[in-house]
Amino acid sequence: MKPNIRRVDGVRVLSIQQPWAWAIVEGHKPVENRTWTTKHRGEVLIHAGANVRGPGDFESLRREHHLRAPSRSEIDRGCIVGVAELIGVVTPKDAKRFGRWFQGPYGWVFRDPVALRKPVKLKGQLGLYRPTPALLARVNAQLPARRRIRGGKR
Repeated sequence: MKPNIRRVDGVRVLSIQQPWAWAIVEGHKPVENRTWTTKHRGEVLIHAGANVRGPGDFESLRREHHLRAPSRSEIDRGCIVGVAELIGVVTPKDAKRFGRWFQGPYGWVFRDPVALRKPVKLKGQLGLYRPTPALLARVNAQLPARRRIRGGKR
């Protein structure tokens, strides 16, 4: 295995509405709330959905988390905005460490996020899905050498 390429058990893509995708790839939000769980662990390309949440979510970022995201009209959408490693899934009984970020019923826990300098346009899909080799190559071109991803099995 080359030392500068991470091997993963199948990289996936996950669509997340803004401003939450921004908060994850910028390293502010360590947990993504979902109504369903997953057994997948490993690298996930974070896709900012085409729809943007209402002004209340942007206000929540500012008021509750003291963060200033790009405005609703300027925030990236319909594109891969970064990558993060999915390391686990928590439920309400073990989610206290995430404070107000966790709203459950499941919290997908991410670490080591990296935001892309130039988001990669992509139409999103529901659920976790596999990226094409061409998409993965475009994302890898923007990642630091230590974070490059290769799809497939270990």
